[in-house]
Amino acid sequence: PIGEDEDRLPADFFYEPDALELQAPHEENAFPPECAAATRFLGFDFVRHYNLLWVSDEEFAYISGHVICFVSAVSGDRRYLKGRDNGGIGAIAVSPDGQHFAVAEKSTSGNPRVYIYHFKSMRLYRVLRKGTERGYASVQFSPHNKNHIAALGCAPDYLLTVWDWRNERLLLKCKAYGQDVFSIRWGQFPGMLTTVGTGHIRFWKMALTFTGLKLQGDIGKFGATELSDIVGFVELPDGKVVTGSEYGRLLLWEGVFVKVELMRGEDDDPKTIKCLPHQEGIEVIMLDKEANCVVTGGDDGYLRWWPIDEIDVAEADYDLGILEYGIGMKKEVRIPPLSEQFDGYEPAHIHHVARHADDSMWLIQDNRNGLVWKYEPATDLCTVVNQSHSGPVTGACCMQPYPGLVLSSGVDGTLRAFNVGEEQDGELFMD
Repeated sequence: PIGEDEDRLPADFFYEPDALELQAPHEENAFPPECAAATRFLGFDFVRHYNLLWVSDEEFAYISGHVICFVSAVSGDRRYLKGRDNGGIGAIAVSPDGQHFAVAEKSTSGNPRVYIYHFKSMRLYRVLRKGTERGYASVQFSPHNKNHIAALGCAPDYLLTVWDWRNERLLLKCKAYGQDVFSIRWGQFPGMLTTVGTGHIRFWKMALTFTGLKLQGDIGKFGATELSDIVGFVELPDGKVVTGSEYGRLLLWEGVFVKVELMRGEDDDPKTIKCLPHQEGIEVIMLDKEANCVVTGGDDGYLRWWPIDEIDVAEADYDLGILEYGIGMKKEVRIPPLSEQFDGYEPAHIHHVARHADDSMWLIQDNRNGLVWKYEPATDLCTVVNQSHSGPVTGACCMQPYPGLVLSSGVDGTLRAFNVGEEQDGELFMD
């Protein structure tokens, strides 16, 4: 392309920490940052979609307000990366080779940016601009083209943007939808993307037209199927897509249409419908290639395995107007397990699952109990990794007679006590 050589940035270029354009404007009456430095961040945003990400073999990350917390799954050690814009962190992603880390931010005063860091050194490598007006909901590196990254903007514009991130060049931008958008993912074929959100799923492709490269998006058509927000989805090897729903059914999409509504079948005759796949909403859908299954996680606290072979042959009876089709359930796991060890815990609201690269550990975001669970598929062992208020924190106070003791309260109805004088992040007690 014309001008590409001029736009190309040196591969060894990094931003200096004191670069003038990266300095946040000082707000009037704001507390000067030179007067105090944050040392630890307690809490976890359980309401946020997809708030767990494995960034290496030993470390996972999550967003807490205006910082990203990196936690070692081996030692429990923590480190933090502070956001640069003034609206908090919108989304994070790691490149397929693990060398770079993207932080898509929010801003209350101007256009937010996507900052890309060299992961090992955490030096700022690239800055992507003019992708949205107020904040990002999702960001993902392309698994096909090492230079491409896609980001999805929040309200009010809901823009989908694709960059050549290594050269900070904006390639494509268009409106993704007119309501809240949750996630963007690259498809298994180059140039294909999928976005989901409130009452919709949209299938995109990067197409070369007479006027240049364009984004073309087709809205999924629910037809006779009840409209639903889409949070979790997965693309099958043949290109069909399975999504969850708010009402506990699995929807199988072929092209832009719902082909069939998948239901749970009887154990001895899967085609005979027994009940819904989950008794409440389904927000997590994944592929288990080793078991050749689609794995779903529901608000009812269960992970369930469904054979892909049965999903592939599912057909609706259009003559009778029946969209439902029964499939067998191969396996189920309750989070947390029904045992004395977990007495007092309600069934998890499985909001998100982050899987380790070798599938040895799954981190489960449980919105109901305010917990991050570690699940080990090989042994079905389930342990607590992190715990916090499951909703907004309504108050906090320091206890002057007891140095280091901090109490917090939340809309989840709990009081929690922390000893901030020691290097530990769990509560002393919860009531």
